[in-house]
Amino acid sequence: MYWDRWKADEIKSQSIADILVDWIWASEMHGIKIPHDLVGVIPDGIVGPKTLAAVNSRNPRELFDQIKIAGFDFIEDICRERPANNKFKRGWMNHRINDISYVG
Repeated sequence: MYWDRWKADEIKSQSIADILVDWIWASEMHGIKIPHDLVGVIPDGIVGPKTLAAVNSRNPRELFDQIKIAGFDFIEDICRERPANNKFKRGWMNHRINDISYVG
């Protein structure tokens, strides 16, 4: 389901596909709209040909790092907006640091 929402079979870099699918699994629509901004397409929540072309045209390592940093920022934002989330913050950050890595 999450793999299909990102049309991840059409993403050239396995590492990019993995980090995008992980993000949509963990945060739903934010996992599409925020990466939309990173690749310069309209953040409409739809992964279509323009989104895939933009993702696939980027340097995979650079895009991976940008997505990972944006994920950290997202976690910081949701903890700031809802302090009760701080009890989960360490685990969320550890997951993004330790469980998601770039393989070129």
